[in-house]
Amino acid sequence: MRRVDGGEPNAGRGDEPDGGERGLAGRGWVMMPSESRTVANRVVAYLVFLCWHGLVIVAYLAVLDRQSSLRGPSYGNSPWEDMVILGVYSAPVFLGTLVAGLFWLWSLLAGDRIRSAVALGTVATSPTFLLVAMATLVHLW
Repeated sequence: MRRVDGGEPNAGRGDEPDGGERGLAGRGWVMMPSESRTVANRVVAYLVFLCWHGLVIVAYLAVLDRQSSLRGPSYGNSPWEDMVILGVYSAPVFLGTLVAGLFWLWSLLAGDRIRSAVALGTVATSPTFLLVAMATLVHLW
């Protein structure tokens, strides 16, 4: 906070007879936009974005670990082998969604439409969510 008029904190509260005529200069303390809050908002948005991607990787590894004990038929791949193949083929696409999400997050942060850092990071992760949904449908099919 800083003083607009440089005067005393109680001067120009607006309850004096000429308080309304002075405009902004006589109103006392005014909150100025904080650059550190904007930087913190950006950092939180990027952290949320990276945490969502980390959660997708951890979920894949958990499913892969769960599939390791299952044995498939002797003539085909086991469920674990199917999951490994899915991971190998979807890794470049996952990297692409990561890069696309970073560019999208950068463009969302440049705009002023969404103020919540958590919402920004989550919205930017939507290409990865779509990839997970498609991989799940392919795997279940």
